[in-house]
Amino acid sequence: MNERQDKPEGNYLIALLAAILHDQVPPPLSPGLDLERLYKLAAWHSVANMACYGLGRLETLPAPDVMKPFQLARSQGIAKEARQELEVRLILSALEEHQIKCMPLKGYIIKNLYPQPDMRLMADVDILVEASQLEKAGETMLSLGYTAEHTGGNHDV
Repeated sequence: MNERQDKPEGNYLIALLAAILHDQVPPPLSPGLDLERLYKLAAWHSVANMACYGLGRLETLPAPDVMKPFQLARSQGIAKEARQELEVRLILSALEEHQIKCMPLKGYIIKNLYPQPDMRLMADVDILVEASQLEKAGETMLSLGYTAEHTGGNHDV
């Protein structure tokens, strides 16, 4: 994306996200703001779902056709976060049941610091396991229906 062309939308996106994180009403939309470009920029940065929460707080809401892609992103984010949450709970429960010491890391913990956990989307979930229990953890993951794409090094996938 051309930085110069996206500057008004980029500045507004930052203000929109900041307002959500600070539990404030976002600034009103300026007349020349290209909402399609705003959506593309938000989607490119994987924050379109979060932007939807901000746009929903505006005193004057954008037209329904403009809101539709933002609302779809929010719905998809909610569904993805819910699925990940269920899967991680299942994994952690199975690891605990097999007496494997583990700890979820990074995004899985940080998402709870956001106003809504789906505002922090994750491509994957990192779980720390003691090195001596990696094989047992791998077997547990396989028993849950997961497949091993890569093992060894600093992490297993």
